[in-house]
Amino acid sequence: MADFYTIVSETNSGEGNYEFDLEMNPDHPVYEGHFPEMAVAPGVMLTDLVGSLTSKTANKTLELTSARNIKFMVPVLPKKEKRMHVKLNVSESEGVYTAKAVANHEEMTFFKIVASFK
Repeated sequence: MADFYTIVSETNSGEGNYEFDLEMNPDHPVYEGHFPEMAVAPGVMLTDLVGSLTSKTANKTLELTSARNIKFMVPVLPKKEKRMHVKLNVSESEGVYTAKAVANHEEMTFFKIVASFK
């Protein structure tokens, strides 16, 4: 996951609501094997991205325990749209962090996810 993206800005508006502006790295090694002529961000990397942001908000390392709902609507093409905006809502109960995330660029929604991490 190192260097897959860079956090450009982040906002914590309270009550578990966060927003992140990310810059995707179109030269990341994952794209050498995932459609090198037209790089597409793999779903597993995008899911891990949400996990990393959730870990950042919790200030601890978390691992995915379940993903109840993942919808990939538009492929993330890092050579075309290098920026991504992620709205993240995180709640915690008994050591389980539930993350609800929506990732977009301008009016284009890339994906939505509801997942649990521990």
